[in-house]
Amino acid sequence: MLLYILLNNIAPIFALVAVGYHIGKKFNLDIYTLSKINFYVFIPAVIFVKIYEADIDLDLIRAVVFTLGFAVIQLILSSFIARMCKLDYSKGNAFKNAVSFYNTGNFGLPLITLIFSTTEYAEYAVTAQIMILVTQNLCTFTLGFYNAAKMSMRFKEAMMTIFKLPVVYTIVIAFLARVFRMRFRTSFCGPPFYTQGME
Repeated sequence: MLLYILLNNIAPIFALVAVGYHIGKKFNLDIYTLSKINFYVFIPAVIFVKIYEADIDLDLIRAVVFTLGFAVIQLILSSFIARMCKLDYSKGNAFKNAVSFYNTGNFGLPLITLIFSTTEYAEYAVTAQIMILVTQNLCTFTLGFYNAAKMSMRFKEAMMTIFKLPVVYTIVIAFLARVFRMRFRTSFCGPPFYTQGME
């Protein structure tokens, strides 16, 4: 079973990483531009589609509560460790962010999709991971960003910068689309891109 998981679930993800690494070396890609495209286009697009398509059950709120609770515990422990190690203000905040705010989207979502793809729990597992991903992104791009920005910005400036981040609005818009039963085409096959009155 372990060998099966390694070959069928873990290996494909690392294969993609290896392909990206070799392409980067061969073509000398502009990482700054790719990061901007990923931050402003791909991440918001993936989050919107996953939230919009997910069959969200109230039972999955437990995943959100656990993710938030885990982040709070990590923040408390990292703050304690930073004080014990006598880190200065900037290093302490950087340490707390590195420990408390992380993103399981790049690795976690593909892994969960591959592992549960042939089981009856596939949809539920992916939806649970989406809820965790959304919670993590919201924490990272709000609390995490503020924790990093407050070293060089005033509170008002940091908050204004947070509200310029696309991920925050993407999450809100995706949930509003669900609430108002808007219908979107999230793939190249299917009904028109947008209609209203989804049943």
